[in-house]
Amino acid sequence: MPFFLSVVLSINLPLLFNIARFTEWPDEAFTNSRNNIVVCIFHVWQKQKGVFSITSELRINRRPLELRAIDSVTELTACHLLYIHKTNSNNHAAIIERIENQPILTVSNIVGFIRDGGMIELREKDKRISIAVNLPAISKAQIKISSELLKIASTYPM
Repeated sequence: MPFFLSVVLSINLPLLFNIARFTEWPDEAFTNSRNNIVVCIFHVWQKQKGVFSITSELRINRRPLELRAIDSVTELTACHLLYIHKTNSNNHAAIIERIENQPILTVSNIVGFIRDGGMIELREKDKRISIAVNLPAISKAQIKISSELLKIASTYPM
């Protein structure tokens, strides 16, 4: 199996789509009411180039969900939700800084991600995933997270 495909398959995509479902982006994040909600997976593919895009039949507020694998910071502004895989732990802070204050919800499984300015950190313990949110970073980006999601998440700073 190609390396990039194994990375994508290791991600809990239904969880990312549910996070998107409980997120509201400002109108300025879309050029029109029919734009897709773009969920991006950022990874610098070490052995192969393998960027792809899949548009789903799933919809959030009548917008189709689109999944993209990206490997360049120049593609970040096309994203609404950006998942940074833990294999990018060496450069995640630079990615966060590059898109700071833009309406791009950042999500990662990197330990300490929200402490470094990320918005949602997925934490695994005993084969269970918990969610931690950085409310100040989310608010700065003018993104709103549903109270339903916040009920099951821990918040940072505490």
